[in-house]
Amino acid sequence: MDFIRGTPGRERDLELALLTDIERFMTALGKGWPHTPPNYIGFRFDGRLQQVRHVDRYEVVTRPHDYIPEIIPQADWTDEPHFLYTLGPPIVPAKPVLNGKIWPNARLWCALDLLLTCDTISEARDKTQERMASAGEAAA
Repeated sequence: MDFIRGTPGRERDLELALLTDIERFMTALGKGWPHTPPNYIGFRFDGRLQQVRHVDRYEVVTRPHDYIPEIIPQADWTDEPHFLYTLGPPIVPAKPVLNGKIWPNARLWCALDLLLTCDTISEARDKTQERMASAGEAAA
């Protein structure tokens, strides 16, 4: 099914169009997804971190077409609440930051400075967890 007019009905196409054309992004709320919106979201595809965006604002929505007309109203969409983020301009890494040893669809939490300076996302995740453990904080 097409989610965005004129775009093949693939989830990646929807996500890339939301990110690059509309500068919006959606995630589920809770159930393995954040219960509170993050300050920044990193976007990775094609085996590496492509960009990081600041979350300028967010809304909790159930019908995305009401907020993004490019999403067709007939799209099979759950009535579960989702965060709909409005994103700031892209922060593009100065060097390639490859995925490393992570699942392609894994959601990870990393310190922003480490994400932008490590060689891989998995290294940034591991160093973030070490940093939090040495500070006595629980890792996400």
